[in-house]
Amino acid sequence: MSDPEFPDRPVFYLDVKDESPYDLACRFYRGLGASGHLLRKVDNSLWAVFSGSKPHRLFTVDEFKGYAQAFYDFRKIVRYPNGEHPTSISLRRDQAADLFYSPASRLLPELKHLIIDPCIICNSYTDQPSLTPPGFDPASGVFYYLPPGSSPIKPVEETRYLTECFSGVPFERASYRNNLVGWLLGGLILNSGIESPLLVFTGNQPGIGKTKTMEAVGYILTGEVPLAIAHYGEEFEKQLSALFLKNLRFVAFDNISAQRGATGVFRNSRLASLLTEDGGGFKKARILSQSSFVYQSAVLFSMTANNCKLDDDLTCRALPIKLYRDKLQAMKPFVLDYAQKHRRELYAELLGLAFNNQFTIGDDIFPAFRFRRWLKFVLPRIITSFGDPAAKTPPMALDEVREVSDAVVEFYTFLLEMDNGGWEFNSQDLAQHIKSQPQRLEGLHRRLENVNPRARNSELGKFLTTLVDQEFSSPPELVYLR
Repeated sequence: MSDPEFPDRPVFYLDVKDESPYDLACRFYRGLGASGHLLRKVDNSLWAVFSGSKPHRLFTVDEFKGYAQAFYDFRKIVRYPNGEHPTSISLRRDQAADLFYSPASRLLPELKHLIIDPCIICNSYTDQPSLTPPGFDPASGVFYYLPPGSSPIKPVEETRYLTECFSGVPFERASYRNNLVGWLLGGLILNSGIESPLLVFTGNQPGIGKTKTMEAVGYILTGEVPLAIAHYGEEFEKQLSALFLKNLRFVAFDNISAQRGATGVFRNSRLASLLTEDGGGFKKARILSQSSFVYQSAVLFSMTANNCKLDDDLTCRALPIKLYRDKLQAMKPFVLDYAQKHRRELYAELLGLAFNNQFTIGDDIFPAFRFRRWLKFVLPRIITSFGDPAAKTPPMALDEVREVSDAVVEFYTFLLEMDNGGWEFNSQDLAQHIKSQPQRLEGLHRRLENVNPRARNSELGKFLTTLVDQEFSSPPELVYLR
């Protein structure tokens, strides 16, 4: 009940008879939780909310004390000769510290996501999408901050801006463009069980546009050009925790390189575990010079690579974006400029994609791909808007198929050069070719080298089936696998 003298702040008595410190803290947090003025994250950090303002993390006891004074009118009963009278007092620092560190803060509603643009929450059973409403939604734990006087971005059922934005990017095939749009779409999903793979940009030469395309992707999703962080050692953990402390979820690595002695292969076991760890949708990083961790939800990882391949652990967690151009030339439109100029339209079209689905896919599509729920949400929508429903092959390219595709083209070219009059081959022939090319087809070679021949031929046979009727470029002609 509010005191008439302080209509905007509820009265909170600090000297209730026979009340323990823990019970006092429970009363304190229940009141703030019910009012929506205070939320907590999984790492027990406290986030203050004022009407019309973006939630703000309270890092210190002194900061918390100031906000507590703004939330409550603290009182105690003062006894005078003529009776007892409630008197307003200031919260002492030791009292604020007891409240700040009290386990009773777990009574607060959990803030899982803090976003500034609408995102997608999928039904836990059907994966049907819905838009996040403005404000705090206790059911999903999402706080969508919409500044006063501004209007939310709404879904648009077209892809004109998405198509034009990336029309100047030299994708090796249209399927890699579809990979990129699919990853952008997946970046809007906040469900803990629908994690996004690592987005990896590669190209046949430097200066082809990998970094600027990655920056455009980050800008479309977050409204900020991402700053790349270190991809090795203590600096990686330090800079990752700094991003999470700022509530940033887009993590970029630029121009990754192999460690000394790694023979051109990039390894980062910490990154690999982050990509698929089961943390309830949260990634955690140790705070510099502390024993505590900071948590972030719906984290997205992206990187560019030159003359460097990923090891097995990262390859099976990656979504490739392969660029190719015979001769460097200007990118028109310049992808980052276009993204900055038309971000709102691009974002609206991505939201529209989430609700434009006419297909379902089975487990036989890209069977070895680890991010199954992500794929089952993204791929049908890419087929609907960018694919040919009658095509026998999916309109996206995953590494497991891409490298087999490379092997098919190489082996076919090899047969042409041999000019033996027969261009037919089976999975056993292809396996022998992969075995003879450990450097060129390193990922497949490592994956299959310790597998018995029968299982190896069977697995390659499944891969070859996915490539039937797919078009391959094998100079000087096009090849179709039958």
